[in-house]
Amino acid sequence: MTETVTKRQRPMQKKRKSSRNGYPYKILPFSGDVSKIGKPPALGVNEYFLIEALLRSKKVMKAHRSNDKKALIDKFRAYGVVDHDPLRGTHHALLFEPREDREWERKVTRLGYVDMSLGILDLGILAKLPPNEYVHHDNLTLCGANDGLADCLAYLRDCSSRFVCLRIDAAQPVETILKRLRLLLRERHKLIEQSPHNAGFYDRLEKTPFRNIKAWLEYLRCYDLFQGGQTNEDVGSQVYPRDFIATAKANTAIRRVRFVIQHAERVAAGQEQARKDRIKKQIKNRPLWPPHNIP
Repeated sequence: MTETVTKRQRPMQKKRKSSRNGYPYKILPFSGDVSKIGKPPALGVNEYFLIEALLRSKKVMKAHRSNDKKALIDKFRAYGVVDHDPLRGTHHALLFEPREDREWERKVTRLGYVDMSLGILDLGILAKLPPNEYVHHDNLTLCGANDGLADCLAYLRDCSSRFVCLRIDAAQPVETILKRLRLLLRERHKLIEQSPHNAGFYDRLEKTPFRNIKAWLEYLRCYDLFQGGQTNEDVGSQVYPRDFIATAKANTAIRRVRFVIQHAERVAAGQEQARKDRIKKQIKNRPLWPPHNIP
């Protein structure tokens, strides 16, 4: 006589524990006043969310070493993020309204920046920089090139008509130099305007899909709570309290952040390879940041 075990008699299986257990480091929430976020430059907004996406990337988390803080910064530098310490939240300032800061401008000239917003670099300074030169100012940290001379050669070899590399004799009269430069720059500017490829590419970089910054900060919070092991329902009730579609909004937030992280990883991989090849221009089939088709 065989003994049968009914469904009711079967021992209860242990509930599988969620594999979502957060991050190996603390990701700081936005340090500014969300209600006072105005309209920061699109380039800054894009850079902020690129860093936030990469902080949540498995590849970046794998590079983290609790006893070696430099390892994570090196990983970000390989991905093209060279001017921030993400775990200290130095990139939060990207969402602040731009302000004139003469002291900061004076400090960054040590790294060869004549004007960061205009992309003007002094290649003579850059070529002679020691590796990984740092500049600190308030809560910002700017890291110089790992190999300034190699970067200079890459800039000089860049065939893009957008950038001009010149050697200028500063001993000549200033107005004479400016008069000649105006003629040259006007000619180059016309070439840029007449090139739909270049114009389209740079117009894309100067726009942002992260138009509602407050909403995207909430998306990140949803994703972090979810990664910490909470259910979608719990996430929704915390981030969107008293909202009858809170769970649906949490689902959307998690899906969108996951998509952005995956795209950021593809962009970072392309940048890492470009860095190895000392390529300082966009090449065919390299994913561009930010994505403009976020579902």
